[in-house]
This record gives sequence, structure tokens and C-alpha cells, in this order.
Amino acid sequence: MERTRISLQAAFWRVAINLLYLTMALTSLKISEESRLQFITDSLENFTRVLVYTCNEDWEPQGEPAISADKRDEETFHKNLRKEAKEKDHYIPERSTNPEWNPDFKEEVINEEETT
Repeated sequence: MERTRISLQAAFWRVAINLLYLTMALTSLKISEESRLQFITDSLENFTRVLVYTCNEDWEPQGEPAISADKRDEETFHKNLRKEAKEKDHYIPERSTNPEWNPDFKEEVINEEETT
């Protein structure tokens, strides 16, 4: 019975996180082999709500998130977090949304003459 409950809970969190990926900004950090964090945000009227999930090696959330508020807008929050994390080699871009907020992002410009 306990194993079934844990499996259902893990499935629920996988679905919930996949929905969050579609609607909310996310930054993933790997602090060490044992420590993975995902920062998920959404903008509210006067602040940004920040949910921090501890994840396992498959990036599945473990337990309830820590919830806090930040005065910065979402974009500024994630840009600053990614910049600081990249300097420490903790940032995982392939597990994060909004690549235009990455520290080294360069917008790809398509030359119209080359496409015709």
C-alpha cells in the first residue's frame, strides 16, 4: 500500500511539474551530485512568487516546495540567479525555460536574403 502511494505521489509531481514548465519560468541548478534545485516563479501584482523544489537525480521534485516572495520581476530574478549560478558552475540550461534570460544568450538573427 505504501509503495503504491509513493508511486502515485511521484506521478502526480511529474504531471504537476510538466504543467508548470508550460506556464511558469524555471531555473534548474545542480549544486552537487546529491543536490538539485528547481526555482519556479510566477508574477503576482507587486512581487514574484518563488517555489524552490529539491529534486532527485531524475529531476523529480521531492516533497513540498519552499515558497517565498521576491520584489524583482521574474525576468530579473531568473537572470540574476542564472548569472550567479553559472559563475559557480551550478546552472543547468537544458533543464530551464526562457533561454533568452541566459547569461550568454545571443539572439539569432535570420538574414532574409539567405532564406530566399
